[in-house]
Amino acid sequence: MNGIQDFIIRKVRKDLNCKPNFKIRYSILEIDEEKWMNRHYTDLASILDISTSMVKRLFKYPGHVRPKSLTAKTMQKIVIFLEYDTWEELERDLILHAAGTVEDDEARRLKGFKQDMLEMKKHLKRMEEKLQI
Repeated sequence: MNGIQDFIIRKVRKDLNCKPNFKIRYSILEIDEEKWMNRHYTDLASILDISTSMVKRLFKYPGHVRPKSLTAKTMQKIVIFLEYDTWEELERDLILHAAGTVEDDEARRLKGFKQDMLEMKKHLKRMEEKLQI
C-alpha cells in the first residue's frame, strides 16, 4: 500500500469508528482492502467524490496503473477528505510517512493537548501571582 492509500484508508476507518451514520452506509469498507471488489471502490469513490476508475488507479487495482498526475480538482477533493489545508501539506506528510517519520493523528492530538495544558498552567500561575499582590 502506498502512502496516499494508507492515509485514505486510515481516515475511512477513523470515520467508520466515529460516525454512526457513516458506519451504517460504508461498513463494507471495513474489510481488508486486498479483498476489495468493485463495490468497495465505488463506495470509496462516493466518499471521496471522485470517479471509481480514479480510486482503482490510486489503489493499483488490477488492470489499472497509478496515475502519473492527478487533476487539480481530484487533488483538492483528496485534500479536503483528509482534512489538510493544501496539497503541499499532504505531500509533506506523505514524504515523512514514506520515510517512517510521520506522527500519527493520536500522537499529534496528544502533543497539542500537552501544549494546551502547559499554557493553561502558565496562565494559572500568572493569575495566582496577581492575586497575591
